Amino acid sequence: MNTLGNICFFLFLFFSSSFLKAQKAEKKSKYPISFSLNARVIIPSQFIGETSISLSDNPFESECTHVLGYSFGGLVRTSFSKRFALETGLFFNQRHFNLSMSVLDSGVTAQNDLTFISYEIPIQGRVFIKLGRKLFSSVAIGVSPNYRPSNVGVLNLPGGAHSFTHTGFLVNRMGVDFNSEFGFEWKDSKLGVFYLGSGFKIPLTSLFDLIGQYTYQGNKWGDYASVNAAFMFLDFRYFFPNIKNRGVQFKPGPIE
Repeated sequence: MNTLGNICFFLFLFFSSSFLKAQKAEKKSKYPISFSLNARVIIPSQFIGETSISLSDNPFESECTHVLGYSFGGLVRTSFSKRFALETGLFFNQRHFNLSMSVLDSGVTAQNDLTFISYEIPIQGRVFIKLGRKLFSSVAIGVSPNYRPSNVGVLNLPGGAHSFTHTGFLVNRMGVDFNSEFGFEWKDSKLGVFYLGSGFKIPLTSLFDLIGQYTYQGNKWGDYASVNAAFMFLDFRYFFPNIKNRGVQFKPGPIE
């Protein structure tokens, strides 16, 4: 709970400071800045990468399957024109993997789940196409440097002297993903911007190396595979409207 609380507190501070800066910058910059909250569903897809990996060291076999995960965070968008903008932000990603393991011709099997988290900072350009008075489509391309905080692992004891261990070891704590997005957004000066889209991320380096080990009566078998974990996602985001202060404004000038 402390880890999740620290994550939420850190994201809250980032969102709050970015939002206040965006509102302040809007009054004095010819390039409007806006801030969004995002929620994404991570969807593994065979169109952009393997969703399941098999590992084997006879008679020990394992399979790692990438399943649905989630992501949330925020973006800061700087609009240079009605057709082009740059975006950056901060996201927390939580990916889930199903692990199945067995020993051939023994009837010994086990199942478990592996959870892997990362933080990313997307940097991307976005091009808009106007479809109506308030409706736009857009395409974004960029990269996402990301940070993976720790190794992950699970232990299974199916009974007797049998034991299975699977550990996801980090080759590098830092990585980079190539990302692309396509979506539609409805813009209103008073209500803000509502965006619904999809996209994909392809890691340029492996997410982690999965090492499995089966132990029985002092004997050990091990298997290994590198997990890439490319994924598609559905993305909903809301950009806050740029609020202008309607009260009395202080105008810079000499004090009289």
